[in-house]
Amino acid sequence: MNIIIKNILHAVSEATGVSVEDMQGRNRKREFVFARDLFCNYIADNFRSELEKTQFTTTKIGAMLNRNHSTVLHSFSKRNKAWFKPEYNRIKKIVDVILQKSTMYLPEVSDLQNILTDKHNVIFEFSEHRIIVPKCFFYINRTSK
Repeated sequence: MNIIIKNILHAVSEATGVSVEDMQGRNRKREFVFARDLFCNYIADNFRSELEKTQFTTTKIGAMLNRNHSTVLHSFSKRNKAWFKPEYNRIKKIVDVILQKSTMYLPEVSDLQNILTDKHNVIFEFSEHRIIVPKCFFYINRTSK
């Protein structure tokens, strides 16, 4: 699973008080379902570009929660419901704060062994692990000469 998505999953877990295991579990308690819905809608709100749509399909988002695409589509359908929107907006702000405060371990640049790219990602390979970053997080300044 992408490290950015893992961070979002853990931030939603922290903000809602529902463990990641419960979010990925089969239980349909209201608080677990709400946390899943929040996660799906947070991904949809923050990863909208065409590049990201191909990377984060409803099937892939569902797989992150051990669900299928129809669960994700159902979560999206709740987005504009009167009872969902205020609570979603409140907890979304908490998730944003948690994500801003979270620090991600970044290895020393001297350990960098290789930089690869594929259609959607830039992959930084280090001696013990790799970091995969969606290309949409890079700004490419194209100036004509």
